[in-house]
Amino acid sequence: MPSAPAACRPDVNPGCKGMDAGRPFGRRLLTMGAMSRPRVLLADDDPRVLSVVSRYLDLEGYEMSTVSDGEAAVRIAEADRPDLIILDIMMPGIDGIEACRRIRANAATAQTPVLMFSALSEEAEAARLAGADGMLPKPFNLPALAEAVKTFFATRTAS
Repeated sequence: MPSAPAACRPDVNPGCKGMDAGRPFGRRLLTMGAMSRPRVLLADDDPRVLSVVSRYLDLEGYEMSTVSDGEAAVRIAEADRPDLIILDIMMPGIDGIEACRRIRANAATAQTPVLMFSALSEEAEAARLAGADGMLPKPFNLPALAEAVKTFFATRTAS
């Protein structure tokens, strides 16, 4: 390996603090490469919600997958095993409640956490009975949604 320029060698310039100029971030990059972003599956039939929420949560550090109906959510949940599933209740085909029931009934996905959102507050009890771990009201603002997801992951890793 070529030697570092004199300006970056700690024996010549004490301000370098021992950093190897040939690989200044080598160890840190290895550590960062070993970490993975939490994977979130988002299911909603509104393409605007899918786009806006997935982009926002991606910027917040989550790896996002999106689907537009309950059947696809059940299928992708089994195939990809996300760390968290967010389901809208009102979707074509099977709704979020039925998708949650099927996710809970499948041994491969039964332990996957599920958050649901809906504009109808009376659906909270149905979501709980279907096995949802939490309910997010619609309309929501993006920072509040991101905080709910962040808090959810923090409480899951703490327990």
